[in-house]
Amino acid sequence: MKVCLYVDGMLCRGNRAETERFYAAMRERFDTKEPQYVEPSLSMLSPDNKLGFVGFDISCAVDSETGGLKYKMDQTEYIKELLSSYDVKPVKNIGSPMSDMSMIKSCDEPLSAVDADNYRKIVGKLNYLVAATRYDIAYAVSQCSQFNACPTVGAQRALYRVLSYLLATSESALCGF
Repeated sequence: MKVCLYVDGMLCRGNRAETERFYAAMRERFDTKEPQYVEPSLSMLSPDNKLGFVGFDISCAVDSETGGLKYKMDQTEYIKELLSSYDVKPVKNIGSPMSDMSMIKSCDEPLSAVDADNYRKIVGKLNYLVAATRYDIAYAVSQCSQFNACPTVGAQRALYRVLSYLLATSESALCGF
């Protein structure tokens, strides 16, 4: 049996009897949801079928050079869903999520309570991306995170630049593993 855990999500791969014994043992020790069983043809990773798991899409394709399988993990759908929730505008030729600290320091006026709460929610969602597949935004999100206690208009501008960068690079993925 193979088990993949990520925070509070779990994928199990094994025969049905082993899987049911495993889930029974988990229920004895932890408060768990009932397992959802997927039709075997839908749970197999293949070039024709990608797998989704806790905001990740895992896919594979035949490598034209070697003939073997090349794997890809991305969060394109999660990012698109995230960006659709906010009024993110495309920025032409955006090459980085944050060029320097001048944007954050551009206005130190505090955000309203509602905007500050929204700011913290976005930072949390971006930190999830940083921990998962989008290491390229780590520095910018870290800088924005420093303003969680009292977000400013400048920090909000910088945060929306990170979102604009994600819009421009939403197809980025971890490949070749």
